[in-house]
Amino acid sequence: MAFYEDKTITPSQLVLGDPSLMVTEKVTILRASGTALALTAGHLMGKITKGAITVGAAVAAGAGEAGANTGKGTCTKDATTPNLTGVQLGAYLIRVTRAYVSEGTVAGAYEVFDPEGDYLGSGTIGDTWAKQIKFVLAEAESGDKFVVGDAFTITVTQAAGSGYLTEFDPAAVDGSEIPYGILLNDVTVPTTGEATGSYVYLNGKFNQNAVTAKSGVTVANHKDALRAIGIYLVDQTDEI
Repeated sequence: MAFYEDKTITPSQLVLGDPSLMVTEKVTILRASGTALALTAGHLMGKITKGAITVGAAVAAGAGEAGANTGKGTCTKDATTPNLTGVQLGAYLIRVTRAYVSEGTVAGAYEVFDPEGDYLGSGTIGDTWAKQIKFVLAEAESGDKFVVGDAFTITVTQAAGSGYLTEFDPAAVDGSEIPYGILLNDVTVPTTGEATGSYVYLNGKFNQNAVTAKSGVTVANHKDALRAIGIYLVDQTDEI
């Protein structure tokens, strides 16, 4: 099946399909910081759909009235890196499973469940938990210690992204790890801020060898992901 009437594809030829059938969109391109970013037509772009992650303070979730705990221990999220690789949105449950016995003999223990209710593992009260989220359960210095059934929830939320475009980056976590479109025109993004008045192709057939991407990203490795959004890449060495 022919993709294009002219079967001779030059290395610089970007568009292979009928331009009149292609959908384009006017976009704003963001460069958060660093040096000015110069992009050429044919660059693979992603969209910033996710913003900053926020880890809320631990909230008691025991068996008492309004979720109160019986013991007086505390749960404190890490002040520096409360969310770690693999963090999920929603409420994590931390539940005490073994009561404190005596200092230096048997410490209390707890188990952790992710927002989907899946078991993540167990820990010893007093030690730091560092899987998806980071926190410490601590016994009260005086008075009642934790008892079995005491619990906390820690809720993770994420703000909406700016909706601006940036370079497609499969290692990103802000939504730009998903390909969005192919840049239609050359553009220079300032050191900080954004560039307006740019356009992207949202669909169509393109010369794979004329499509560029962020340094370290191989365009050919993402052909399937692009095909899923209506963008088809053709290698100029393929028979067409």
